[in-house]
Amino acid sequence: MLSNQFILLILSSVIAFMMAVAIGANDVSNAVGTAVGARAITIRQALLIAVVFEFLGAAFAGGEVSTTIAEKLYVPDAFILESHVIIFIMIASLLASGTWLMIATYCAWPVSTTHTLLGALILLGSITLGKESINWDKVYSIGLAWLASPIVGGLLSYGIFKVIQLGIVHQQNCSKRFFVYLSLPFFLINMIWAFTLVNIISKLFHIALSRRAMLVAPIILSLICYAIFFMFFYKKYKKIFIDTFVDPAGLDKAFNSFMMITACCMAYAHGSNDIANAIGPLMAINQLLFNLPIQETTPLWVLLIGIAGVVIGLLVWGHRVIETIGNNITELSSSRGFAASLATAFTVLLSSHFGYPISTTHTLVGAILGVGFARGIESLNVRMIRSILLSWTITFPAGGVIALFFYIILKYTLSSLLVF
Repeated sequence: MLSNQFILLILSSVIAFMMAVAIGANDVSNAVGTAVGARAITIRQALLIAVVFEFLGAAFAGGEVSTTIAEKLYVPDAFILESHVIIFIMIASLLASGTWLMIATYCAWPVSTTHTLLGALILLGSITLGKESINWDKVYSIGLAWLASPIVGGLLSYGIFKVIQLGIVHQQNCSKRFFVYLSLPFFLINMIWAFTLVNIISKLFHIALSRRAMLVAPIILSLICYAIFFMFFYKKYKKIFIDTFVDPAGLDKAFNSFMMITACCMAYAHGSNDIANAIGPLMAINQLLFNLPIQETTPLWVLLIGIAGVVIGLLVWGHRVIETIGNNITELSSSRGFAASLATAFTVLLSSHFGYPISTTHTLVGAILGVGFARGIESLNVRMIRSILLSWTITFPAGGVIALFFYIILKYTLSSLLVF
């Protein structure tokens, strides 16, 4: 006969899976929506990219964010003295977040999974445990990261697209067009993949690197790769890019291949940050139920629950938010989608490195707005932007209110299972 702990763990796993399905339906669309909207990849390709790179991101770069959600949001005493209450808070927050995400997906709103979950955990924790149980320093630092991430994403995408627009698409000198102005986008792509490679190697071989080393090593590696790439590229493609005039419209289409790369970067970045919203609470529940020590790495079975849910959600319902992200904010060509997704991936990976659970949604929308401003404010769908901002405003309190509703139901229906 199953013990009460196992019954609660199975229930929590099912709810975490449902939350992951909601993330796939709403949030993973952020990772591939720009590439699909720019018609650089198909839905099938998007699904394959999501499966592979979301898993890699969650497995190799998501530990810091999962730990923040599972262990650092509440003060340590709360985990010792109020562990039973925290278990119900985590379950209710997962239920609330999944419910709100499904409502938002039905309305085609690209809302933030992170804001929904943390709204539930913070507001419900304040009500049930008291304000003193919340680690407010961590909450404030997360709040600052929330404010900064769409601004950074927007500024970065604005700069990347301006370089592409003025220096590549409208530049008549083919040598300058490629070797000078394409340097910035290529350097950022190299930075992302160098950071990813260093992260994976350090995790696989248990190499302890400081945060400073984790930032410096990718810069050095990307500079080496960058130099080797341009040496090879110059020899092989000199005739094409220097001696031959390349039509600007055709050059913009050439960004389709780059969009495939940035879609992979986006999926990896999203996996490193947002899948933690489903599996972070499940990690905490597992530790509290069985009095386990703090885990530095996410258990494989927890990761698989998150990935499976995400893939199913993207496949069944992800097209609704992909349409909003890809087509309804501003018209996306390959070069515009490239600038937005590259800026977002860079910002989200940096936040994951420091353990901040930021919103991929907000960062990406900020990046798409940056591209829109670079083209001129008249290119923006102001009505859609207003609708998105309204959904963002109500997301945080909505998570808390719905979580309180589920907490009351759980407390009066499942309290007997907490006796073990």
